[in-house]
Amino acid sequence: MLWEILAGHMFILAPLFYYNFLKMRYTSRRNGSVKMVFSELHTSACFIAAHRNCPTIISSIIYKMDSVISRLNPIVTTTTPPPPPRTE
Repeated sequence: MLWEILAGHMFILAPLFYYNFLKMRYTSRRNGSVKMVFSELHTSACFIAAHRNCPTIISSIIYKMDSVISRLNPIVTTTTPPPPPRTE
């Protein structure tokens, strides 16, 4: 399969596989560096989209992509540990 991708026979399917790979990396709760990279990309993309010289079509595409990526973000629930038992 790797040879087919490198030779160009599966060029159409390669972005789909890469999208699934990125989705799994982004939804992982253990990998903080990927979250940081996506956060920096979000900040940069929103800065570009909000610029006054950015065409409306480009800014709308950026905002739509941002909403799709934001929906993939897992909800982080924090649990507080129970209080220590009282000793009297």
